[in-house]
Amino acid sequence: IGTIHEGAIIALQRKSEFNVDENQSKKLNGVCPGINLVIEFQNSVVGVIGVTGKPKEVLGYGKLIKMTAEMMIEQEHFIRELEWNNRIKEEMMVALIYNKQDSFLLLEEYTKKFKIPYEHPTAIFIVELNFEDTSENSDLNVSNRIISLLEGTFKESLAAMINSKTIVLLHKCLRSNNKIADYQERIREVNEKIHTQIGVNAKISTGKVYDKLSDVHKSFDIAKETLLFGKKMYPDDNTYIFDSLKCEMMFS
Repeated sequence: IGTIHEGAIIALQRKSEFNVDENQSKKLNGVCPGINLVIEFQNSVVGVIGVTGKPKEVLGYGKLIKMTAEMMIEQEHFIRELEWNNRIKEEMMVALIYNKQDSFLLLEEYTKKFKIPYEHPTAIFIVELNFEDTSENSDLNVSNRIISLLEGTFKESLAAMINSKTIVLLHKCLRSNNKIADYQERIREVNEKIHTQIGVNAKISTGKVYDKLSDVHKSFDIAKETLLFGKKMYPDDNTYIFDSLKCEMMFS
């Protein structure tokens, strides 16, 4: 640490493998006989792996280490990208459902990233998770699995955690004349999968469908009311559809 390895510098300059024999090692600073292999990521050289020994003998090991290093960098990048996307989704969802005017400039950028139109029928689904029945607790991995399951079931929709026990799904309706039957059965199916595949009990409620993204906060408020009403009146059920309960809710 703090010294220059001239063999690595040459490999970086060449952007390719550089072998060092006994004679060369005496001429270069800080270098033993061996091989220098460049580490590549997204078509760019990001570092060098050096392995000491006779070049022919250590080349196989070097290539294996190079491949492992590149896989680790790729995996780390993928995890960070996923975490970054999740953070953006969370910020965007919070801005939408709480109607945060101060976040609208960022919101425009985020909606472009996730291809969410400003004028299209959308509705909010609230997924309330009960981690008491699982030993895994409110593990981030469990939450991510549920989000993936929701987004896989409801195509072109986005899901994000808004607190430790609540996931909100922004459902992009596939047809303008969206009906209860279009998503009611799929909500029941996905809830069953959350229970059987992931081992978490959940209650899902839906809000009203609105034609503009700026009205999403209204759908969220209705989904919250629907969840509270459903849990009070039908505690044994796990799905509460606003369109099915709205008359009862109004008279109640």
